[in-house]
Amino acid sequence: MHHHNKVITKKGLNVSHHQSHEIPHMRNETLLIPSTSQCQFGSYFIFDLKEKGCLLHDIGIEFIAGPIIGQNGNTTTFTPRLAPSIFWFSRIEIVQNSQVLDTIYPLQQFVHHQLFNDDVRRQQINYSMGSYDSVQQRYYKGRKSSRYHVSLSTYFNQAHKPLIYPKDDIQLRVYMQNFNDIVIPDSTQSTVCAINSIQANLIAKISRLHNSHTHALAKGHVRPNHYKFTECRFGTFAVTSSTINTTIVLTPIVGQISYFFFTVRNTNALSGDGNFTFLPINSWALLDSASTNIVGGQVITSDYSL
Repeated sequence: MHHHNKVITKKGLNVSHHQSHEIPHMRNETLLIPSTSQCQFGSYFIFDLKEKGCLLHDIGIEFIAGPIIGQNGNTTTFTPRLAPSIFWFSRIEIVQNSQVLDTIYPLQQFVHHQLFNDDVRRQQINYSMGSYDSVQQRYYKGRKSSRYHVSLSTYFNQAHKPLIYPKDDIQLRVYMQNFNDIVIPDSTQSTVCAINSIQANLIAKISRLHNSHTHALAKGHVRPNHYKFTECRFGTFAVTSSTINTTIVLTPIVGQISYFFFTVRNTNALSGDGNFTFLPINSWALLDSASTNIVGGQVITSDYSL
Protein backbone atom coordinates (compact mmCIF):
# COMPACT_ATOMS: atom_id res chain seq x y z
CA MET A 1 0.00 0.00 0.00
CA HIS A 2 2.84 2.37 0.85
CA HIS A 3 4.36 1.79 -2.62
CA HIS A 4 1.30 3.26 -4.37
CA ASN A 5 1.72 6.51 -2.44
CA LYS A 6 5.05 7.21 -4.15
CA VAL A 7 5.28 10.08 -6.65
CA ILE A 8 8.04 11.07 -9.07
CA THR A 9 8.77 14.82 -8.69
CA LYS A 10 9.93 17.19 -11.43
CA LYS A 11 13.50 16.68 -10.21
CA GLY A 12 13.16 12.90 -10.61
CA LEU A 13 12.93 12.08 -6.91
CA ASN A 14 10.74 9.14 -5.88
CA VAL A 15 9.09 10.46 -2.72
CA SER A 16 6.00 9.84 -0.64
CA HIS A 17 2.83 11.51 -1.86
CA HIS A 18 2.70 13.90 1.09
CA GLN A 19 6.17 15.22 0.15
CA SER A 20 5.47 15.73 -3.54
CA HIS A 21 3.82 19.15 -3.58
CA GLU A 22 5.59 21.37 -6.10
CA ILE A 23 5.70 24.94 -4.83
CA PRO A 24 5.73 27.45 -7.73
CA HIS A 25 8.72 29.75 -7.91
CA MET A 26 7.98 33.03 -6.17
CA ARG A 27 9.88 35.91 -4.62
CA ASN A 28 8.82 37.39 -1.30
CA GLU A 29 8.93 41.19 -1.16
CA THR A 30 8.03 44.06 1.14
CA LEU A 31 6.57 47.03 -0.73
CA LEU A 32 6.61 50.61 0.56
CA ILE A 33 3.89 52.66 -1.16
CA PRO A 34 3.44 56.41 -0.43
CA SER A 35 -0.09 57.65 0.16
CA THR A 36 -1.91 58.86 -2.96
CA SER A 37 -3.30 61.90 -1.13
CA GLN A 38 -1.84 63.98 1.66
CA CYS A 39 -1.97 62.49 5.15
CA GLN A 40 -3.16 64.99 7.77
CA PHE A 41 -4.99 64.90 11.07
CA GLY A 42 -8.72 65.60 11.06
CA SER A 43 -9.12 64.51 7.45
CA TYR A 44 -8.90 61.35 5.38
CA PHE A 45 -6.40 60.15 2.83
CA ILE A 46 -6.04 57.12 0.58
CA PHE A 47 -3.54 54.44 -0.37
CA ASP A 48 -3.73 52.76 -3.77
CA LEU A 49 -2.22 49.30 -4.16
CA LYS A 50 -2.15 48.31 -7.84
CA GLU A 51 0.47 45.56 -7.87
CA LYS A 52 -0.32 42.59 -10.13
CA GLY A 53 0.90 39.01 -10.43
CA CYS A 54 1.35 38.49 -6.71
CA LEU A 55 -0.22 37.17 -3.54
CA LEU A 56 -0.93 39.76 -0.84
CA HIS A 57 -0.29 38.45 2.67
CA ASP A 58 -0.17 41.43 5.02
CA ILE A 59 -0.54 45.22 5.15
CA GLY A 60 0.49 47.90 7.63
CA ILE A 61 1.06 51.65 7.81
CA GLU A 62 4.22 53.64 8.45
CA PHE A 63 3.66 57.18 9.74
CA ILE A 64 6.59 59.61 9.61
CA ALA A 65 5.78 62.44 12.02
CA GLY A 66 7.71 65.54 12.99
CA PRO A 67 8.37 66.41 16.64
CA ILE A 68 5.64 67.75 18.91
CA ILE A 69 6.04 71.53 19.10
CA GLY A 70 4.38 74.26 21.15
CA GLN A 71 5.29 73.11 24.67
CA ASN A 72 8.49 72.57 26.60
CA GLY A 73 9.08 68.95 27.57
CA ASN A 74 8.27 67.84 31.11
CA THR A 75 10.34 64.82 32.21
CA THR A 76 8.34 64.48 35.42
CA THR A 77 5.00 63.79 33.71
CA PHE A 78 6.58 62.83 30.34
CA THR A 79 4.41 65.29 28.47
CA PRO A 80 3.64 66.21 25.81
CA ARG A 81 3.39 62.76 24.21
CA LEU A 82 1.22 60.99 21.67
CA ALA A 83 -1.13 58.05 21.97
CA PRO A 84 0.08 54.91 20.18
CA SER A 85 -0.20 55.45 16.43
CA ILE A 86 -2.84 52.73 16.06
CA PHE A 87 -5.21 55.32 17.58
CA TRP A 88 -4.30 58.05 15.09
CA PHE A 89 -7.12 57.01 12.76
CA SER A 90 -10.81 56.59 13.57
CA ARG A 91 -11.41 53.86 10.98
CA ILE A 92 -9.97 52.38 7.79
CA GLU A 93 -12.14 51.22 4.89
CA ILE A 94 -10.72 48.51 2.61
CA VAL A 95 -12.11 48.91 -0.92
CA GLN A 96 -11.89 46.49 -3.85
CA ASN A 97 -13.82 46.68 -7.12
CA SER A 98 -15.60 49.83 -5.84
CA GLN A 99 -16.95 47.99 -2.79
CA VAL A 100 -16.05 48.50 0.87
CA LEU A 101 -15.29 44.89 1.82
CA ASP A 102 -14.37 45.55 5.45
CA THR A 103 -13.95 48.41 7.90
CA ILE A 104 -11.44 48.15 10.73
CA TYR A 105 -11.24 50.25 13.89
CA PRO A 106 -8.32 51.21 16.15
CA LEU A 107 -9.81 49.78 19.34
CA GLN A 108 -10.57 46.47 17.61
CA GLN A 109 -7.05 46.32 16.15
CA PHE A 110 -5.41 47.25 19.47
CA VAL A 111 -7.22 44.59 21.51
CA HIS A 112 -6.67 42.03 18.73
CA HIS A 113 -2.89 42.61 18.90
CA GLN A 114 -2.81 42.29 22.69
CA LEU A 115 -4.83 39.06 22.76
CA PHE A 116 -3.68 37.12 19.70
CA ASN A 117 0.11 37.57 19.70
CA ASP A 118 2.69 35.96 21.94
CA ASP A 119 4.52 38.36 24.24
CA VAL A 120 7.62 38.78 22.07
CA ARG A 121 5.61 39.69 18.97
CA ARG A 122 3.17 41.78 21.03
CA GLN A 123 6.03 43.85 22.47
CA GLN A 124 7.46 44.44 19.00
CA ILE A 125 4.09 45.66 17.73
CA ASN A 126 3.56 47.93 20.75
CA TYR A 127 7.01 49.55 20.64
CA SER A 128 6.84 50.16 16.90
CA MET A 129 3.62 52.17 17.27
CA GLY A 130 4.50 53.84 20.58
CA SER A 131 4.00 51.58 23.56
CA TYR A 132 0.81 52.10 25.56
CA ASP A 133 2.57 51.02 28.78
CA SER A 134 5.63 53.27 28.43
CA VAL A 135 4.95 57.00 28.67
CA GLN A 136 8.72 57.54 28.60
CA GLN A 137 9.13 55.81 25.23
CA ARG A 138 6.27 57.77 23.67
CA TYR A 139 7.57 61.03 25.16
CA TYR A 140 11.07 60.65 23.72
CA LYS A 141 9.68 59.39 20.40
CA GLY A 142 7.59 62.56 20.16
CA ARG A 143 10.56 64.83 20.91
CA LYS A 144 12.04 64.23 17.45
CA SER A 145 10.99 63.22 13.95
CA SER A 146 10.08 59.56 14.25
CA ARG A 147 8.67 56.63 12.33
CA TYR A 148 5.62 54.87 13.75
CA HIS A 149 4.66 51.46 12.38
CA VAL A 150 1.07 50.24 12.65
CA SER A 151 0.49 46.52 12.17
CA LEU A 152 -2.98 45.76 10.81
CA SER A 153 -4.89 42.51 11.08
CA THR A 154 -7.08 42.24 7.97
CA TYR A 155 -8.63 39.66 5.68
CA PHE A 156 -5.40 39.60 3.67
CA ASN A 157 -3.78 37.70 6.56
CA GLN A 158 -6.53 35.12 6.29
CA ALA A 159 -7.12 34.90 2.52
CA HIS A 160 -3.66 35.63 0.98
CA LYS A 161 -5.52 36.96 -2.05
CA PRO A 162 -3.99 36.87 -5.54
CA LEU A 163 -3.84 40.24 -7.33
CA ILE A 164 -4.20 39.62 -11.05
CA TYR A 165 -6.83 41.85 -12.68
CA PRO A 166 -7.60 45.60 -12.42
CA LYS A 167 -10.67 44.67 -10.32
CA ASP A 168 -8.21 43.38 -7.71
CA ASP A 169 -6.82 46.89 -7.14
CA ILE A 170 -6.97 47.80 -3.46
CA GLN A 171 -7.70 51.17 -1.96
CA LEU A 172 -7.42 52.00 1.72
CA ARG A 173 -9.37 55.01 2.96
CA VAL A 174 -7.82 56.16 6.21
CA TYR A 175 -9.92 58.54 8.32
CA MET A 176 -7.61 60.38 10.70
CA GLN A 177 -8.43 61.59 14.21
CA ASN A 178 -8.09 65.23 15.19
CA PHE A 179 -4.64 65.91 16.62
CA ASN A 180 -6.14 67.03 19.96
CA ASP A 181 -7.65 63.54 20.36
CA ILE A 182 -4.27 61.77 20.28
CA VAL A 183 -1.95 64.20 22.07
CA ILE A 184 -1.46 64.29 25.85
CA PRO A 185 -0.28 67.85 26.59
CA ASP A 186 1.40 69.23 29.67
CA SER A 187 -1.58 70.55 31.65
CA THR A 188 0.61 73.13 33.41
CA GLN A 189 1.35 74.91 30.11
CA SER A 190 -1.28 76.91 28.25
CA THR A 191 0.28 76.75 24.77
CA VAL A 192 -1.19 74.49 22.10
CA CYS A 193 0.68 71.43 20.83
CA ALA A 194 1.11 70.74 17.12
CA ILE A 195 3.07 68.68 14.59
CA ASN A 196 4.41 70.47 11.50
CA SER A 197 4.57 67.46 9.17
CA ILE A 198 3.21 63.97 8.81
CA GLN A 199 3.35 61.55 5.92
CA ALA A 200 2.27 57.94 5.53
CA ASN A 201 3.40 54.87 3.61
CA LEU A 202 1.59 51.60 3.05
CA ILE A 203 3.69 48.54 3.85
CA ALA A 204 2.59 45.45 1.91
CA LYS A 205 4.08 41.97 2.16
CA ILE A 206 3.64 40.06 -1.09
CA SER A 207 4.85 36.97 -2.93
CA ARG A 208 5.68 37.72 -6.56
CA LEU A 209 4.33 34.92 -8.77
CA HIS A 210 5.98 33.24 -11.74
CA ASN A 211 4.19 33.86 -15.06
CA SER A 212 3.00 30.26 -15.34
CA HIS A 213 1.50 30.45 -11.86
CA THR A 214 -0.26 33.72 -12.70
CA HIS A 215 -1.72 32.18 -15.89
CA ALA A 216 -2.91 29.13 -13.94
CA LEU A 217 -4.64 31.38 -11.40
CA ALA A 218 -6.20 33.42 -14.22
CA LYS A 219 -7.65 30.25 -15.76
CA GLY A 220 -9.08 29.36 -12.39
CA HIS A 221 -10.99 32.66 -12.37
CA VAL A 222 -13.39 31.54 -15.10
CA ARG A 223 -15.74 30.92 -12.20
CA PRO A 224 -15.63 33.38 -9.27
CA ASN A 225 -13.18 32.43 -6.53
CA HIS A 226 -14.37 33.02 -2.98
CA TYR A 227 -12.26 33.83 0.07
CA LYS A 228 -13.65 33.46 3.56
CA PHE A 229 -12.62 35.91 6.25
CA THR A 230 -13.88 37.17 9.59
CA GLU A 231 -15.61 40.47 8.91
CA CYS A 232 -15.36 43.11 11.62
CA ARG A 233 -18.63 44.28 13.16
CA PHE A 234 -18.37 47.21 15.56
CA GLY A 235 -20.93 48.63 17.97
CA THR A 236 -20.98 51.37 20.59
CA PHE A 237 -23.40 51.05 23.51
CA ALA A 238 -24.24 53.08 26.60
CA VAL A 239 -23.57 51.57 30.04
CA THR A 240 -26.02 53.15 32.46
CA SER A 241 -24.14 53.15 35.75
CA SER A 242 -21.16 51.60 37.50
CA THR A 243 -23.51 50.10 40.11
CA ILE A 244 -26.37 48.89 37.88
CA ASN A 245 -26.50 45.90 35.56
CA THR A 246 -26.69 46.93 31.93
CA THR A 247 -28.47 44.90 29.24
CA ILE A 248 -27.14 45.41 25.72
CA VAL A 249 -28.75 44.07 22.54
CA LEU A 250 -25.97 43.22 20.09
CA THR A 251 -27.85 44.43 17.01
CA PRO A 252 -24.78 45.01 14.75
CA ILE A 253 -23.64 41.38 15.20
CA VAL A 254 -25.49 38.87 13.01
CA GLY A 255 -24.62 35.51 11.48
CA GLN A 256 -21.94 33.12 12.65
CA ILE A 257 -19.49 34.59 15.17
CA SER A 258 -15.86 33.51 15.43
CA TYR A 259 -15.12 35.60 18.49
CA PHE A 260 -16.03 38.91 20.06
CA PHE A 261 -14.66 41.17 22.74
CA PHE A 262 -15.89 44.30 24.47
CA THR A 263 -14.32 47.15 26.39
CA VAL A 264 -15.74 49.70 28.82
CA ARG A 265 -14.47 53.28 28.80
CA ASN A 266 -15.58 56.61 30.25
CA THR A 267 -17.37 58.70 27.62
CA ASN A 268 -15.72 61.87 28.96
CA ALA A 269 -12.19 60.43 28.62
CA LEU A 270 -11.87 59.02 25.10
CA SER A 271 -8.85 61.01 23.95
CA GLY A 272 -5.13 60.76 24.62
CA ASP A 273 -4.34 57.85 26.92
CA GLY A 274 -8.11 57.47 27.41
CA ASN A 275 -8.11 55.66 24.05
CA PHE A 276 -6.83 52.57 25.85
CA THR A 277 -7.83 53.18 29.49
CA PHE A 278 -10.49 50.59 30.29
CA LEU A 279 -12.85 50.21 33.23
CA PRO A 280 -13.19 46.86 35.03
CA ILE A 281 -16.42 44.87 35.00
CA ASN A 282 -17.67 42.48 37.66
CA SER A 283 -19.25 39.79 35.48
CA TRP A 284 -21.16 39.25 32.25
CA ALA A 285 -23.37 36.72 30.49
CA LEU A 286 -24.69 36.07 26.99
CA LEU A 287 -28.43 35.55 26.57
CA ASP A 288 -30.36 34.33 23.54
CA SER A 289 -33.56 35.91 22.20
CA ALA A 290 -35.58 34.09 24.87
CA SER A 291 -33.34 35.54 27.62
CA THR A 292 -31.78 32.15 28.30
CA ASN A 293 -28.17 32.17 29.50
CA ILE A 294 -26.14 30.45 26.75
CA VAL A 295 -22.70 30.47 28.41
CA GLY A 296 -23.37 27.69 30.90
CA GLY A 297 -26.22 29.11 32.96
CA GLN A 298 -23.93 31.19 35.16
CA VAL A 299 -22.36 34.61 34.78
CA ILE A 300 -18.72 34.77 33.61
CA THR A 301 -16.63 36.60 36.21
CA SER A 302 -14.15 39.25 35.18
CA ASP A 303 -11.30 37.35 36.84
CA TYR A 304 -12.06 34.25 34.77
CA SER A 305 -12.33 36.26 31.54
CA LEU A 306 -8.98 37.91 32.18
